[in-house]
Amino acid sequence: ELDRKALQGEQLIEYGRDGDGRTVTVITPIVATSDFRGTNCLGCHVVPEGSVVGAVRVTYSLAKLDAWVEKNLLVSGSLNILMLVTGILVITLLWFHLPLRGSLLSLYFAVILFLVNCFGIGIFISTISSTQQQAMLTTFFVNMPMILFSGFICPVDNMPFIFKCIAKVDAMHYFINIIRDVCLKGAGIHHLMGDYIALGILGAVIFAASVASFRKRID
Repeated sequence: ELDRKALQGEQLIEYGRDGDGRTVTVITPIVATSDFRGTNCLGCHVVPEGSVVGAVRVTYSLAKLDAWVEKNLLVSGSLNILMLVTGILVITLLWFHLPLRGSLLSLYFAVILFLVNCFGIGIFISTISSTQQQAMLTTFFVNMPMILFSGFICPVDNMPFIFKCIAKVDAMHYFINIIRDVCLKGAGIHHLMGDYIALGILGAVIFAASVASFRKRID
C-alpha cells in the first residue's frame, strides 16, 4: 500500500517497530526529469517529463538514537534533580533554619522515589491529553487531591475513613511522612521502610503504566 502511494508521486514517512526498537521508513518517488542532479533521466526512460518511474524505500533503525536520548535524559535529569534538591536543602537549612536530624541519603532516596511518581503521572497525563490546555487542567485536578489527601494541610488521622483509604494510594502522603520523620525525628531508611516500599511500588506501577501508554501512542 505504501509503495503504491509512492508510485503515485507521494513521499511517505512511516514509524514502526521491530525486534530492536523503533524504526522509520522513508519512501521517496523517483520522478523523471531532464535535469536530475545533472542527469537527463529522459535519455533512458521514454516517458513524459514529470512521470514517476520508481521509488526508493529506506528503513532506518532508531534503536541507537533512542538509547542515546534516554541515556542523556537520565544523566541530565539526575544532575538537575541533584542540584534542585541540594539548593532547596541549603535554603531550608540556612534561611528557614529547619533542622535536619536524619541522613541526607534517606532524604535523597525519598526524593528520587517521589520524582519517579511525579514523572510517571506527568507522562501519563501527556499521553491522554490532546492539547496543552487539557494537560494543564488534568494536572490541576490531579495535583489538588494529591495535596489534600497527603496530610500536608490536614492530618490524615483526622480524615474520614474513605479519605484515609484514598491517602493510601497518594505518593505525596508517604513522601511527607518521610520528610517529616527524617528532618524532625532523625529517622533512617530502616525506620521508614514501609513508606519507602509504598512509594516505590506506587512509582513502579505509575511509571510502567505511563511508559506503556506513551509507547502505545507512538505506535
